[in-house]
Amino acid sequence: MLKESLAAIAMAVSLAWLTGCASVPKMSPEADAEAERFEPEAGTGSLYVVRDAADRDWAVLGLAKQPHEIPVSVLIDGNEQGRIDDGTYFLFKLAPGAHNVAVAAVGNFDSVRIEVREGGTHFVKVDVDRRTHGDVWVAVAWVKEIDADEGRSLVVDGERVRPTPES
Repeated sequence: MLKESLAAIAMAVSLAWLTGCASVPKMSPEADAEAERFEPEAGTGSLYVVRDAADRDWAVLGLAKQPHEIPVSVLIDGNEQGRIDDGTYFLFKLAPGAHNVAVAAVGNFDSVRIEVREGGTHFVKVDVDRRTHGDVWVAVAWVKEIDADEGRSLVVDGERVRPTPES
C-alpha cells in the first residue's frame, strides 16, 4: 500500500516537472505576516516546512531545469499538502505528538519524524540537489529538522505557500 502511494506521488511530481509547473500558489502578504509572528495557536504546535532560496547562478549541463526550479511535494503524516519551491515555506498548526514530514521529488522520497510540542515552534528544511543514475540526471530532495534561528531566518526571507488542500 505504501509503495503504491509513493509510486503515485513520484509519478505526479514527475509529470508536474516535465510539464513545467514550477510555480506554487502563494498566500496573501497578510497571511505571510501572520506566520512571521511565530505564535502557535492554543492546543497546537507550529511546524514550518521551509526551502531556502537557491543560488541561481550555477549551471547544470544537460538539465532542462535547475534543482532550484523543481517543486517538491510535501506530505504530513502521509497526506500531500502541496508543493514547495525555492524561497517558500508552509506553516502547519498540528496537534502535539509525533508527526512524519516527507518530501517527494522526481528522483526520490525522504522523511523525518518530528515531535511537536504544544506551544512549540518547529522547523524542517527541504533541500534539493541533482544526482546521476547512469546517463540520466534526476532531482533528489531530503528533509531535516533545523534550529530556530536558521528556521526563522528562512521564513522571514521566504514567501508562504498555500497548502492544497488548505490546512
